Amino acid sequence: MPTFDDPHADAREAAEAVRGLAHATQRVEDPDVLYPVIGELMAAMRSLGQVLDQLGRAH
Repeated sequence: MPTFDDPHADAREAAEAVRGLAHATQRVEDPDVLYPVIGELMAAMRSLGQVLDQLGRAH
């Protein structure tokens, strides 16, 4: 569960979630789940772009 105030813990959790997704998508038995998965990944990439911009400004 995201903390919203501990970037290290949230980054660690995000890394684990992506690792789990990599494992879960090795075999997709129901192709109907692909569209929502792609949609969620697109949203995640938009947020990741924001995070990278913020980290770049902070660094």
